[in-house]
Amino acid sequence: MSYTLRGGFESRFASALAPLLVAAVLSATLAAWPPIQLAGLMLAVGAALDLALYHRLLPYQPGWIALPIAVLELGAIMALARAVRIGAPVGAAIGFFVGSWLVAQALAHAVFPLVRVSYAEDGGELGRIGATAVAACVAVAAFAGGVAWGTRPPTVHLAAACTAAPL
Repeated sequence: MSYTLRGGFESRFASALAPLLVAAVLSATLAAWPPIQLAGLMLAVGAALDLALYHRLLPYQPGWIALPIAVLELGAIMALARAVRIGAPVGAAIGFFVGSWLVAQALAHAVFPLVRVSYAEDGGELGRIGATAVAACVAVAAFAGGVAWGTRPPTVHLAAACTAAPL
């Protein structure tokens, strides 16, 4: 398929909405933030690669190239997750990526063409659905970030002196 830049972004964000929601719910219920951090990193890496690499080098993306692209994205995500010290277990992180990738493939090959008949001719653009998906992803990420910020343990800053009170 020949994705336009907008179509690639809209398809990516619409495909990422379900995994992002799952990660937000997991993070909120476990009070551990690696799932939402990992989902955000996956979305950021994919969007950056869409902008910098795929749009320029792959004007046409045949179906078979999805697997090499997934391996490239997984490698970049895992390297960045280690670099920024996201504390997700490696097996769970890879499982989350594979599940998210399978959802994205099912949506791109089966659901989006049914929802928008001109999906392939429009270069993956989803119209209002795409704009809504981008806004929903931003809203879910902002809400999860707000919950993470609100549930942080309190921090006590002490002056560089002896304190006589109990902590």
